[in-house]
This record gives sequence, structure tokens and C-alpha cells, in this order.
Amino acid sequence: LKGGVHLLHITHHIVHHALRITVHGSRFTHYFEIIIDKDIFGRIAFRISSTRKALCETGRNTMPEFISVIFDFDYTLADSSDGVVECTNYALHTMALASQPQDIICKTIGLTLPQTFEMLTGVDNAELKDRFSQLFLARADQVMVDLTHVYDGVEDALIALKDQGLKLGIVSTKYRYRIERILAREGLLELFDK
Repeated sequence: LKGGVHLLHITHHIVHHALRITVHGSRFTHYFEIIIDKDIFGRIAFRISSTRKALCETGRNTMPEFISVIFDFDYTLADSSDGVVECTNYALHTMALASQPQDIICKTIGLTLPQTFEMLTGVDNAELKDRFSQLFLARADQVMVDLTHVYDGVEDALIALKDQGLKLGIVSTKYRYRIERILAREGLLELFDK
């Protein structure tokens, strides 16, 4: 990569519901396993396990040493699906359009709001997309932070990555101020580099 900077990018596109990551530090190798599944209610469940071994146990290999880990937010660090469903159906109802079921709305998470509107309604109209976006965002300012839940194990994994000297960041279509409020509520904001 450019300038010898190596980035490890973690997104919600995980094959076979598990992602195994090896992070090589100067003295330790850290192994992470992120498992995504559904709980008994059909909601996304997320679990991180990690182990660390000294290099004398693992031996050095040719994998480049990573200095940064970049996470997606939704379905990787946190589940905002309850908030997205609430805001989406609020906007649709206000526009006198039919509400949508949770499973259909959840498939739009990660899309832009205009894309979400078109996918849910089949309507490609710039004015209506803009109105939907305004209504969604107004409702999200009221409820999204409270309806977003950080997954179990995220704090431990982030601390372990920071202990390895790695820089942490997030790339998301979600607004920065909203992510920062969620992370601050959980005491995780200071773990991420600005």
C-alpha cells in the first residue's frame, strides 16, 4: 500500500458468518474471531473472541505489520436496526406511504437515504427522496442514539487492538456526530483516533 502503510479494513461483509483476523505486533500476535449470527428472535447477534501469543510462541512470518484498523459501524460494531426501522417507518407514515416490515428495512442499512427510499417504494423522485431523508434525519436526531446497541465484546476487542499500538477508525454512511454520541455513551470514543 502507499507509503508502506498497511490498513486492516473490517466491514459487515462477512463470509460464512465468521471473520478471523490476525494482527501482528512487534512482540505479540493477536488472533480475533468475529462471529455474526442470529439470536432466537431473529436479530443479529455478534460475538468477538480474542487470544494473544508472544512471538516466541508463534514465530515471525511474512505478513505485513498493520498499523490501522478501520471498521464499518452498522452490523460490525453496533446494531442500529431498531432505530433505522423506527425512523424509516416514521418518514413513510408522515408521507402517507405504507410502512415496511423490519426485515425489509434492515436490508437497506448501509445504503444512502435516497437509495433506501427508492428500494422500499420503487419511486425514483428527487423531491420525494429529499422529503424522506429530511423526515428520517429529524426522527433519527430524537431516537437513533438510544435505539442503537453496541455489540457485546466490542469494547474488549477495541482495547486489545489499542494495546497492540494500532490506530482505530470508522468508515460509515452514518453521520459522524451520531456515531460519536453512541461511542461516547458507551465510553468508547477515546479509543478511536481523530
